[in-house]
Amino acid sequence: MIQYSEIESEVFGLKTGRFNAGDFNAAALREEILAEKYDLVRIKIPAYFDEINMRLVETGFPFYFAGGVRMLSWKTPECANVFEPTNKDLEIELYDGTQTESLEYIIKSSYMFNPLATIKHRE
Repeated sequence: MIQYSEIESEVFGLKTGRFNAGDFNAAALREEILAEKYDLVRIKIPAYFDEINMRLVETGFPFYFAGGVRMLSWKTPECANVFEPTNKDLEIELYDGTQTESLEYIIKSSYMFNPLATIKHRE
């Protein structure tokens, strides 16, 4: 379940693992953390998983919620015409494989210039 993260372990000076799941058993997660002697585990769970806080409490370990990322997707291009964003400044453009500049901009602005964009902390 948990994948050891060598780079993060070196950066933090703690044995660090990553755990990605749509659902999980709190007792099994706790057992693995103890058996493998992890100091820190970064958990990535989809935003729609409503029981995340309850399950994390069940592990018996302290945790910190760094934030959530909501992802939108459509199975067919026709569905995009139905979606009306609440943010009126938001523009939705269907990617058809030809918008190389737009894709490059999204990648650079999201990851290269702000690599922790998905885990910002609000004070």
